[in-house]
Amino acid sequence: MLSGCEDKELIKDTVIDCRYNESYTETVTDYDYKYNLHESKWELVPDIHTEYHPESYELYHEYTYSDGSTRRVWTYCTRGEYLATSKELYGTDY
Repeated sequence: MLSGCEDKELIKDTVIDCRYNESYTETVTDYDYKYNLHESKWELVPDIHTEYHPESYELYHEYTYSDGSTRRVWTYCTRGEYLATSKELYGTDY
């Protein structure tokens, strides 16, 4: 048995922060290999395109386990969860 595979239970889940990420667009360049029929060889060709990232809301959780260890993780949440947590943590709903 591997030592990293021990069973441990989640004892406490505490939300310690929250954040709002505005929507944004970015220009992304990916490179793809395409076959050039005129020269009979493969070429690396840039694929430049725009990616849209919608707004998102996240909560920062601190998980405490039965063995005393902790882990902190950002998780996505709904706007309602974000507003409720923001009001609870900071006394504001934005």
